[in-house]
Order: sequence, then structure tokens, then C-alpha cells
Amino acid sequence: MRTTHLRLRDVQVDPYFQRYFDTRPLAPVRGELFSRPDTRQPTEQFFAELRPDEHLQVLTWLLDAAAQLFDDTGMRSSINVDAAIMSTQRGRNEFLRAAGMAASPVTFEFAEMPEEWGVDDINRLLLQIREREHETALDNFGRGVIDIEQLGDLRYDTVKIAGAVTMELERGPEYQERMERLHDAITGAGMQHVVQGVESQSTFQWLQEVGFTTFQGYWFSIPAPAEGVVARD
Repeated sequence: MRTTHLRLRDVQVDPYFQRYFDTRPLAPVRGELFSRPDTRQPTEQFFAELRPDEHLQVLTWLLDAAAQLFDDTGMRSSINVDAAIMSTQRGRNEFLRAAGMAASPVTFEFAEMPEEWGVDDINRLLLQIREREHETALDNFGRGVIDIEQLGDLRYDTVKIAGAVTMELERGPEYQERMERLHDAITGAGMQHVVQGVESQSTFQWLQEVGFTTFQGYWFSIPAPAEGVVARD
């Protein structure tokens, strides 16, 4: 992959990629594409201080990186959409314009939507994204504002279970039962899934027994510079 770095606020931002591990036969090779600033400032703080237009600049740059990765390896990327972009009508319009111009299909991940939005507002945006030949994912499920009861009313393609939820599994049956309920809710809604935060063989085996098939975590791979990503044999 030919890496193009982003310069933002005099800081170099680099693209990183973490593959998913999918146990399904012939499943497409996918992963999450995200950005890391080359600065001593904590990453979360750096991005928290950006303006909405700067978040959109990062997103547009990641879409270009995703297209390069797709062309070079055939792998499809998931990209997180910062909530600041969705906070204004102008931001949403600019986002949809960027999505419409993207050179490859991606999955847009949303951990948050504007507080005033209802289910119809969310589904309208998800449909607009799908009309532009992309998919969508609900990120941080189990730790965000969307609960199990609401899940069936939403039209996301994929649900990403929060790593914090996965890491609680070793605390006992109560947490395992909760994960089983999440699996039932996701499959009942007809959505795909990605279980984040998988960091041990025992957790991986237990999740497979429940019925989960797609995982993201350090047990399988660590985030790596996107320029070093190659197609899986």
C-alpha cells in the first residue's frame, strides 16, 4: 500500500489497520482503518480538540487510504465517524458528499449520534449511506446509549460489541449471560457482528461456543501501519 500521511495542526497523522478474525468459510477479509497522530499528546485528547471540519478532513483522508488498501489487497475497511461531524446539517451533508465520492466500499462506524435524533432519523442516515453503496456499523454496543430493546428497530448492517464488555467475561456467569443476550439480540435483528477486545484463547473459545464468528483483538493481531498490510493468502 502506498501510504499518504496527513498533516494536521503541524502533527503527522498516520493510517493504521487492524484485521478482524473471521471463522466463517470464505468470509471476506476486513478490518478497521484508523488514524494515529505522531505526538506526545494522548491520542484521545488530540482528536477531542479537533473542530468538526478537521474531523471531516481526517475522514476524507481515511477514505482515500481505504481505497488504496482495497485496490492493493482487496480488503475492506471500517472507519469510525466522529460524532462532531454529525452535529450539524452542514456536517452531515459534507459527510454524505464524501461518502458518495469514495472510490471503494467501506463500513462507517458510529458510536454516537446527535442526542436529539430518534430511530427514524438514524435509519434515514443509514439508508442514505447504503444508497451510496457502503455499509454501517453500531460501535461500542453494550457500553453506548443504544440498548438491547432498541437494537431491532435500527438498520445497521453490523454491531461491534465493546471491548470493555468482552473483557468482563472472566468476572463470572452474570457477565457471560449478558454476552449471550447480546448475541441473541444481534442475530435476532439479522445483523452481522464483530466482538472487540478478545485477548485470550479461553475467551475466544467461549465466544465461539456461544455462536460468535467475527472478532477483533490483540489475540489475533495488533494495529499496524497500513503501508505494511498485505493480502492474506
